[in-house]
Amino acid sequence: KTNEQLIKRKRLSDDKYFADKMAAFVAEIIDCHMEIEGLANEWRGGAVDAKEVIAAATNMDISQEVFDEVRRRPEAMEILRDLDVADEDSLHIFETLDADGSGALDMWELVHGIEKLRGAATRSDMVSINLMLQQVQGEIQNQGEMLDRVTTVLEVIVKNQQQSASGSSAKE
Repeated sequence: KTNEQLIKRKRLSDDKYFADKMAAFVAEIIDCHMEIEGLANEWRGGAVDAKEVIAAATNMDISQEVFDEVRRRPEAMEILRDLDVADEDSLHIFETLDADGSGALDMWELVHGIEKLRGAATRSDMVSINLMLQQVQGEIQNQGEMLDRVTTVLEVIVKNQQQSASGSSAKE
């Protein structure tokens, strides 16, 4: 392998490097959030207690608006490049990272998602996705079969109810 590939591999496996870069990225997010909330002067001036910021960041839901504003910042985009997140991946990164489809990112989605986006996709990534899709397809098929059985049971119940009702009407 080339020296550049070895350096990249080492960088991708360096947990401290990742933590430092993610801390800088989260600081950009907090800065944007504070700016949108009208608290930028207090935040940048150090009037906000660091412990409060850490607690707030841990529980923060990052809106699409805040994330889009972060993406407009050259410093934030440089951090993503430093983390080996491809430019084409960063275009729709919010949608990619919003794992639960809530329209907001929590810190777990942000950190875990960016960690997974780092570097090029590998064969093991593709195999993993294929296996997960097969499992989901199997679960959907099982749910379909269960729905068919429930539908059959409900049809029998309705038929029995109708027969019961028509039998009751005939007696009157």
